[in-house]
Amino acid sequence: MKTRAIWLLPIVGLVSEGCIFQSTEVAVQPFVLEAQAADVPEVEGFWVGDAEEQGEHPTTLDFRRAEGATWELVVGELGRDGGEVFRVRFGRIGDRLVWDLSPQPAAADGLRGEHQLTLHSLARVSLEGDRMGVAFLNSEGIGKQLERGELDLAHVTTEDERRVLIAPNGELRAFVERQDDAAFDERVSVFLRARRP
Repeated sequence: MKTRAIWLLPIVGLVSEGCIFQSTEVAVQPFVLEAQAADVPEVEGFWVGDAEEQGEHPTTLDFRRAEGATWELVVGELGRDGGEVFRVRFGRIGDRLVWDLSPQPAAADGLRGEHQLTLHSLARVSLEGDRMGVAFLNSEGIGKQLERGELDLAHVTTEDERRVLIAPNGELRAFVERQDDAAFDERVSVFLRARRP
């Protein structure tokens, strides 16, 4: 049996000034499988975070259709070059529209490739015309439920004290469906549709 180390994508502070990505739960298994994905064509395009909320260089989300129900998402900052590339699948868990976010796999062969593992995070998404709201699963609240023994969800803790959910897809989805909206960050990041620069 092969043993693989888990490389965690640093989600905290991914985009500096206009960061929407707070500390969130990550899982080995996807929250949304290809067969569970929902087609959400209205997300395609360029979205800019609320400048009042996020400052001079708000976070940008650039969605482009990839394969099947998967989207390529480039997360950047308005007025700055570059960005981080992710894969996103939208789906429904209960009556919530959610996204399953994972990093775009890096091409790595040999020993380096053997030590990389794609992790997934979940956010609740609301779409109203040209307005999108995003709230990630709240890591702190889930941690408290686990500590109090109120939640039986398979997980491991890494050497650097990060919690990684290792439950299978069905258990992850059942867990999310049982949660109320308090399981997601109370701060919803708002994005408005805009023209690509």
